[in-house]
Amino acid sequence: GAEVSLPHNGGGPAGMVGFSFHQPYPGSPVKGYAQTLHRNSPGAQDRDWFDRVVTDGTAEHRALLHDLDFLADHLGYLAGRGVPVLLRPYHEMNTAPGHGFWWAGQDPAAFHRLWRLTYDHPVRRRGLHNLVFVWSPNSWNGPYGRDPRPYYPGGRHVDVVGVDDYSGTPAEPFGDGAWTEVWYRGLEEYRRPRIVAESFHVPLNADQPRTLDRTPWVLWTVWGQALSYDNVTQPSGKNTAADVKRTYGSPRVITGGHRV
Repeated sequence: GAEVSLPHNGGGPAGMVGFSFHQPYPGSPVKGYAQTLHRNSPGAQDRDWFDRVVTDGTAEHRALLHDLDFLADHLGYLAGRGVPVLLRPYHEMNTAPGHGFWWAGQDPAAFHRLWRLTYDHPVRRRGLHNLVFVWSPNSWNGPYGRDPRPYYPGGRHVDVVGVDDYSGTPAEPFGDGAWTEVWYRGLEEYRRPRIVAESFHVPLNADQPRTLDRTPWVLWTVWGQALSYDNVTQPSGKNTAADVKRTYGSPRVITGGHRV
C-alpha cells in the first residue's frame, strides 16, 4: 500500500518489471516470509495437505484461488498500463523435501498442477496477457538442489527458464568451465531464453572478466542489497565498485539507464 517516487531518468526506459511471487502458504493467517517456508506450513505435519491445495473443491484450493485473485489484481494494474511483467512463481521448487518453501520438494505431478493453476488463473480466468512466466529452479548442486527436470511444467506454460545460483563464487566456480557455465549448459535443453534469476554476484569481475563470452545470459539479477554489501553467507563474495562498473559499462550488457 506504500507509494514511492522514483528518480527522474529523462523519460527513457527504466528497465523491466520482475515479480517474484514469494507466496505465503494458502490460508495462512499472516502473510509474511515465515509463512513461505515449508516448516511453518500445514504440509510440515500433514503430508496430504499439498494435494488438497491443488485439488478442486477443497478448502485449501479455495484459499489458493483467493491468493491468486490477489496476485491477478496487482498484475492487472500493470496490464492496464501496458506494462509487461516477468512473473516468477514457485522458484527453487527442486529443493529436497522438508526444506525450503512450502511448494518445494513436492511430487512433480502435483507441482505441475500448482504451476498450471497459477498460469491459468490470471491468463485464462482473468484475461491478463502481459505476463512472461519464468521457471527458476535452485542450482542443482547435490543434496539441497536436486535435478530440476521432473519439475518442468512444460513449454506451453513457461516462457523463460533460469537458475537461482548461490553454489559458487567468481573465485571458486561450481563445476567445470566458466563461472555459472554448468547451469547455462544445463538449461539449454529447454529451448527458452536463459537467465540468472538470483545471485549474489555481478557477472563480470576481476576473477571472471569474460563470463558473458561463455554464458551470454539474457538477464542477470543480483539479489537485494548484495550488489554493494558483503554477502553474509559468502563473506569473500562482495561485489567491488570496479566489478559493478565493469558489468554495467560493458558493451556486452544492455541496461535501461545511463552507463556508469
